This record gives sequence, structure tokens and C-alpha cells, in this order.
Amino acid sequence: MEPAEASPTSQSERIDSLATHSETARNQAWQRFEVIRPFLQDGVPLSTLARQHVISLRTARRWVQLYRQGGLTALCRQPRADRGRRR
Repeated sequence: MEPAEASPTSQSERIDSLATHSETARNQAWQRFEVIRPFLQDGVPLSTLARQHVISLRTARRWVQLYRQGGLTALCRQPRADRGRRR
């Protein structure tokens, strides 16, 4: 997998969108990015990073996919769709 390039316009929109999240959400997104950064920039195998950070390979792959689709904002945890409703 190769890193995806973002256009300057979409990148600035993503930064603005990130500012709307809480500090906790922004920190979590940054921590997730720090886990996948070596894969994106240096080509370190994702399986190695997943093992080092004690996360599943599936989770690491999902974070890479989310980052490529939406940048740091996409790495913020999304609220549950059924929040506040009985299950």
C-alpha cells in the first residue's frame, strides 16, 4: 500500500474539521496516526507495528484505510449511531 496524497484544499478542510472535535478525540487520532506513521512513511510492515503496539492487524489496517480516506479527522472515534436508545 502506498501513501495517498491529499490536495491542499481538502487538507485544509480536514484540519478545520479536526478542530471541531474535543481535545481527547484529537489526542486519540494523533496516537492512532503515530502507530501507523512508520507504515505510511517508511514502509514498516503493518503486522510488525500491530504486534509492537498490541493491536490487531485488522484494526491497524482499518486505521490506515480511514486515514487515507479522511486524514486525521477520520481517525477520531465516531459516536455510536444508537447512542441514547435502548438496545
